[in-house]
Amino acid sequence: MKKTFIVIFALLLLIFLLFVLIDTIRHMPLGGKTVYVKDVTKEQTFLLESGDKNASITGIDIIIRGFINGSATINRYYENGKLSDSFEIKGKVRRLRGCDFYGSSLKLEYVPDNVESGHLKIEYRFVTLSKMQTHKKEK
Repeated sequence: MKKTFIVIFALLLLIFLLFVLIDTIRHMPLGGKTVYVKDVTKEQTFLLESGDKNASITGIDIIIRGFINGSATINRYYENGKLSDSFEIKGKVRRLRGCDFYGSSLKLEYVPDNVESGHLKIEYRFVTLSKMQTHKKEK
């Protein structure tokens, strides 16, 4: 009886610690740059720039976090102005979008639809060839 209780307790503790670890990883910052949507009720455009035009950029990672009372559309544009993709956000937001990208800047457009209040922050980092090679060496 005592051994069964200890085993069950240990398993529950392990499951709890696993959930804490997963939640911690989900909320870790990207380690890049951050911009804030100053007024979530109004349309805004952001120019996300790498800061290094000579870098061998191979992708971009974007995390949008926060809350909006309503829904909004996020549009991503290539440097030539062509629409890359669009997606909707609403309510509690924690949206990770990564993609192949080979430019030094990306236009991001926030278009609210019946948003009454909230707060959003956009974290982003450009992935470069040197960062990819470093990650491969660590594995």
